Amino acid sequence: MVKNIFYIHRFPFNREAYIRDEFDFLLSEGYNVKYLDISHLLKKKQFVTNYREDLKQHILYFSTQKEFNSFIGEKKDRSVIITDVGLLANSAWMYLPIFKNRIPYILFENSVLPKIKSTTKSEVASSGLKRVSLAKVLNKPTQLGQLFLAKRTINYPNLIVSSKPKLSSEKRSLCSKLTTIKKVASLDYFAAEETVLNSLIDEPYVVFIDQYFVHHPDFKSKHIIDSFTAEQYYTELNNYLIAYENNNKIKVIVACHPRRSKEQESDFDKRFSLVYNQTANLVKFADLVLVHFSTAINYAVIFNKPFILLSSNLFNGGNIIPKIQMFATYFEKECINISDITSDTKIATSINTHVDTNTYKKYYEMFVNPQNSVNKTFRGLITEELAKL
Repeated sequence: MVKNIFYIHRFPFNREAYIRDEFDFLLSEGYNVKYLDISHLLKKKQFVTNYREDLKQHILYFSTQKEFNSFIGEKKDRSVIITDVGLLANSAWMYLPIFKNRIPYILFENSVLPKIKSTTKSEVASSGLKRVSLAKVLNKPTQLGQLFLAKRTINYPNLIVSSKPKLSSEKRSLCSKLTTIKKVASLDYFAAEETVLNSLIDEPYVVFIDQYFVHHPDFKSKHIIDSFTAEQYYTELNNYLIAYENNNKIKVIVACHPRRSKEQESDFDKRFSLVYNQTANLVKFADLVLVHFSTAINYAVIFNKPFILLSSNLFNGGNIIPKIQMFATYFEKECINISDITSDTKIATSINTHVDTNTYKKYYEMFVNPQNSVNKTFRGLITEELAKL
């Protein structure tokens, strides 16, 4: 019988992951549940991790690969690993001790942006070149050797839980023909089912989806490529949101990213109300959603809400604009450039505030709640699998 449940992600742990990964439930069932923090070893970057006091007891930090390998060897009995990290050159070292010790593991893949083709080959090539670094080049021979060895000694996952129409290549490389793959609705679908009956805000409003720009780990790891500062971005964003309020005579509420710290709330103008961990509820009762490229677009689709895609001149030269354009292409929308906003600029157009029900339905059935998904939650599927081990 399983005693230990170890989670591994590519990024430092936070409250969002604690909730999503069902820590409270699994702890209440008597399991020893821990997050194994090897994010800096996977990304080769030292993230700033100011862990909340209530999370520290659930985190085990590893300084080196050797330290992690030893831990896995010591905990191989009555343990299971649950991870969203696939098999790539930079993660093969993590899988080697898991395979060697034959530890059962579960893969999951959710809360990810849909892959909607809209970028040009030149954009993809440009983004790829900007991610190349000397450290990556020097590490490649060792990593490729580890990847080769991992594939030779592979131990297939007990279960894969995915809300994507198609598994990513890094997950497929861990599959055999006999691997059990369960398709589930997105986490946003289940969050939407649990929304409140009445609005949290006592007046009409639009909601801006905060993506924690510049501070988010994706910016530090260069998964998101940019060349602007927090001051530049939030100055421009605040100017746009203020203009939106003034021109439309309606309140703007900020749905804060769950990683945002209290110290960083000053990024936003004091006139705006900042709300945490209520994105689904806020979108449900909003008149309109303002967003760059967040997966929270799922909520707009679920609740049949119009949304405006926001771009900026600051995003030029990076890979943010292709991500925004991906949604613009799919939903046939114009992007609003917040760099061009002035006090008398018209900041909403009919195409941006139009809901195309056919397109929403298509998106919903493809990316939110696929027709071939099982009618079970992540918790339900994990519980079933744990009972077998």
